[in-house]
Amino acid sequence: MRFPIDRGKIRVRCTCGHHFIADPDDPGLYKNARFDLQHDDKKKTAVFGRLLEHLGTANLKRIRVAIITRLLSLKYKLQNFKLLPSAEQRRIAVTIIIILLALAILGRLLCGGSAVP
Repeated sequence: MRFPIDRGKIRVRCTCGHHFIADPDDPGLYKNARFDLQHDDKKKTAVFGRLLEHLGTANLKRIRVAIITRLLSLKYKLQNFKLLPSAEQRRIAVTIIIILLALAILGRLLCGGSAVP
């Protein structure tokens, strides 16, 4: 059974219907207990909270797993670049060149500006 211990004495109802008062200061309450120490941060920003409501926690977990899987796959490909087929090597090289050119153009626009004599 799970219940918060940071709210003082609370009334807890078991799924079987039994009620009892859980006192976090009573050491008998923790005999043979396991603790769930996940921290629920309630100081979420309004934007992040709305995003969570809109996407749902399950979707965020799926997105997170997909991003991590994709990054690990990319890391593996880059580590084994010499072993990849030549078509895959060309595709990775062209992608990297396009990204570098885009960053150079963006840097030039942001930092260089237009020089008017």
